[in-house]
Amino acid sequence: MAYLKVLLDEICGRKCFIACNVWQNCDSRDNNFAIGDVHEYVLVYARNPDSFKKRRNLVALDHKSKKTYTNPDGDRKGEWQSISYTGESFRTNQMYEIVAPNGNIHVPPEGRHWASLEPESHRLFDAGRIWFGRVGNGVPRVKRYLTEVDGLVPWTWWPHDDVGHTGESKKESQALFGKSNPFPTPKLERLLERIISIATKPGDIVLDSFAGSGTTGAVAHKMGRPWIMVELEPHCVTHIVPRMPKVVEGLDSGGISGVHNLVRWRWFPLLPLNSVATSIGQVR
Repeated sequence: MAYLKVLLDEICGRKCFIACNVWQNCDSRDNNFAIGDVHEYVLVYARNPDSFKKRRNLVALDHKSKKTYTNPDGDRKGEWQSISYTGESFRTNQMYEIVAPNGNIHVPPEGRHWASLEPESHRLFDAGRIWFGRVGNGVPRVKRYLTEVDGLVPWTWWPHDDVGHTGESKKESQALFGKSNPFPTPKLERLLERIISIATKPGDIVLDSFAGSGTTGAVAHKMGRPWIMVELEPHCVTHIVPRMPKVVEGLDSGGISGVHNLVRWRWFPLLPLNSVATSIGQVR
């Protein structure tokens, strides 16, 4: 990965680097090395980092994240969690007093300021969104309702609980191609779903110029993205060509099938040319 990062910095431009994501690709300890190797990397570059930050999608809340939202006070707006109502540094116009219902007076902790101006603080207070703890003596915090959360900002840590592991990808590959025709390094659909969901929107074209067994095209198709895959023989013939018609016709029930509303597409397998074959997925 270190050499790849240097190479991609040269090709894409160092300023275009976004993040180095760490995928926990094993669900058990690897005792074959001095230090077990249980992760791989996903490097992210964008032609325009500022535009990518505005366009990139959030990650859906998982079960663990949703469990942090509760409703201890029976709020009619539903489950919520409290978040800090302070920010770093000193700001004169955001250093006012907040009076709790029990009469306690709160000021920002040393070196911090309230997160908004005083009129906004009054609005939040009147709306019942300032939380002072179960007994009313806590530092003011703000309620964030579960219904208001569109998703989470992507992190660089991708545990196997979220995106799967190599054992899962091997089972997917065997279900598709059988144990007698395995693909040596299959990627699993949940991993590609995470990548595609962050970087693209429905209708965006997804390109995989090293398509392998066709997982990228299969996942893009299931998520409503047109796709282009390029692969050398023999894998194009032995894996991609048998796989994609099943995906297109909705006969592939593995991976992320059933998670997304499948868009009907058609695909055009192009015959191998100089040992290279390209397939294009297009909306029907």
